[in-house]
Amino acid sequence: MISTANIAKIKDFALEQIELYQLPSRFHFNYANDIGQFLAKKYKANQQIVLLGTILMDCMLGVAFEDNKINEHIALSAKKTKTLLTNLQGLSSKERENIHYCVLQHHGVKEFYSLEAEVCCNADCYRFVSIKGFIGGIRFTSNMKLKAIVELYQQKVEEKWQAISLSYVKQDLKADYQAIQNLLKLF
Repeated sequence: MISTANIAKIKDFALEQIELYQLPSRFHFNYANDIGQFLAKKYKANQQIVLLGTILMDCMLGVAFEDNKINEHIALSAKKTKTLLTNLQGLSSKERENIHYCVLQHHGVKEFYSLEAEVCCNADCYRFVSIKGFIGGIRFTSNMKLKAIVELYQQKVEEKWQAISLSYVKQDLKADYQAIQNLLKLF
């Protein structure tokens, strides 16, 4: 079992990164964590593994963005995850590996390492494909020009829709996806 102290240490690190770089937004961070816990319960996945996965999946997004290496944020986050988890007491090697794959696979893969990795990926999709995630995300990207926000969301909404692998999530987000697509077509 993963201790609450270990989870708190990891969460503190992620929140420090958010404070420093403003990416991901605190809203998207909290939303993915909440949805991850909901889906973990629904699918009977290990909630602690999922929580650490959703906390860490974008932990280096700000660094990657600042260094103009946004496409490398998964690899950077996975590398940082390995480092952070190595320093935590009480985690088994299997737990460390599972959390690492939650980060590595959060944009989707053909075959997931574990149910927890699949849950993290699907939780991440809510950040862009749900109305709540869409509006919350736009609200916290106000430093971008409208055209850039629209282009970002056109790309991310489609990417995340394609990454959804859980039937409940696909059904839950179908109407939201269609509404967001229709809205984005107006620009």
